[in-house]
Amino acid sequence: MTESTSREEEAARFSKERRYQHGRYLETRKTRLAHAKERWASDPEYRLRESERAKDKRAEARAASASERFSTSVAAVKAQAPKTRAPRIVTVDGHEVWVYSSGHLAVEVGRCPMTIREWLDDGVLPGATIRDGSGRYWFSSAFISACARAVIEVLRRDARGKRDILRRLMLDELERAKVSYVPLGAVAESARVRFARGTV
Repeated sequence: MTESTSREEEAARFSKERRYQHGRYLETRKTRLAHAKERWASDPEYRLRESERAKDKRAEARAASASERFSTSVAAVKAQAPKTRAPRIVTVDGHEVWVYSSGHLAVEVGRCPMTIREWLDDGVLPGATIRDGSGRYWFSSAFISACARAVIEVLRRDARGKRDILRRLMLDELERAKVSYVPLGAVAESARVRFARGTV
C-alpha cells in the first residue's frame, strides 16, 4: 500500500465519520425542536420562562452591540486627535476639582467637537461643572462619565439622533450619580469659582 493510498483511505474514513456525526446532530436537533414545540403549546410556565429568557438575551445583545459601537466611535475620534485644552484644577464651593475642556468631553463620548458645541447650543447638555469668564465650558470627570453612560444607553435603544431622549438620559445619569453642575447660561462668579492652577 502506497503512502498516497493510505492518505486517501484516511480522508475517506474521516469524511464518513463527519457525515455520520452530522446526521446524528440533525436527528437530535429535530427531536429536541419537536419536544420544545410540544411543551410550548401545552405548558404556560414553559412559555413564560422561555419568553423571559429570550428577552434577556436580546437585551444583552443590544447592550453588547451598544458598547462595541461606543468603543468604535471613541477610537475614531481619538484617531482624529482633536485639539483639547489642558485640564485645570479649579476651586468649586471650597473643593478642588479637575475639569476638562469640551474637546476632552468630545473624545470621551465618541463625538466630534462640533457636535458638543451643538449639544451646548441646543441644550442637550444641561450644563457644565463651571463656565469661565470667557464663556468656555469645563467638565469634571464625573460629569463626563455620566454623559458617556447616557450616550451608550442611546445606542442601546437605537435612538441616535434623537436629542430629546439624549438630554433626558443625561439628566437622569447626572442625577443618579449626584453630579453637580452649573446650568447653561450661568457664568460662574470669580468669587465662587477660582482657578487654582493655570489660566483659561
